[in-house]
Amino acid sequence: VQFNPNLDLWLNEGDVIPEGGAVLLAIKSDKIIIKDVPQEVYGVPFRSCAIPAHNKQGIVVGCIVIGISLHKRNQLINLLQDASDRKNIAELQRKYTFKLEESNLKLKNEIKDRLLAEDKLFHFVYFDALTKIYNKKKILEEVNLLIDNKDEKFAILFIDLDEIGRAH
Repeated sequence: VQFNPNLDLWLNEGDVIPEGGAVLLAIKSDKIIIKDVPQEVYGVPFRSCAIPAHNKQGIVVGCIVIGISLHKRNQLINLLQDASDRKNIAELQRKYTFKLEESNLKLKNEIKDRLLAEDKLFHFVYFDALTKIYNKKKILEEVNLLIDNKDEKFAILFIDLDEIGRAH
């Protein structure tokens, strides 16, 4: 790598490039140099990236410098982390919402099955399997409710059809 000692080493008129700075190091070494520049140098702490620039013959003829204040850099990093965190949270939310929907569906099916089982049990306990009408247990419960209610009057009519009462 050839180094041209006649390069103009000025940032702005009157600003000399520091001897240990990224620009001089990039030009002399022909490598990309990244350095943190303390606040004392330019009044604001920043990170600079100096990239050597070459002519067609491969001789370093200058340097491209990219600088970002450390405060802005940290803001950018925090912004990227926040975006990443939001993406992770959204993914977790989708995952757990799906699991919750599955659990809700399972619970709804269990409730439905339980209600059907309770209905079957009610019919088994209170209905006659052959005639599908109230059995003796249900009739006695209904009569007891009427007896307990002093405000209502009632009558019971008992009809024995061809001695079907013996089946009970």
